[in-house]
Amino acid sequence: MVQRSERIVKDDPLCITLTRVAARWPLSAPGTEIEIDSSRLAVIAGNECLLSVMVDRIIHRKDKRLSEHSLLREYLLRAVGANVHWLS
Repeated sequence: MVQRSERIVKDDPLCITLTRVAARWPLSAPGTEIEIDSSRLAVIAGNECLLSVMVDRIIHRKDKRLSEHSLLREYLLRAVGANVHWLS
């Protein structure tokens, strides 16, 4: 939703609100350029279920930036196995 709203009007209040939500809840951030606080990402990395969802979203959106994050990288590499060509 963030990407869609940014394509329409980047300064729109909805876009600003969606960006704030995605920054606070990182599961909304893959595929965006939103900066995520590492402490918030650590909450997701510390929960196997949330981590699995996050990695699935990173893979689906081919989010290279988040795929390189130290808290996610090892789990991501285990998830994609030999199909890491888009990560490098």
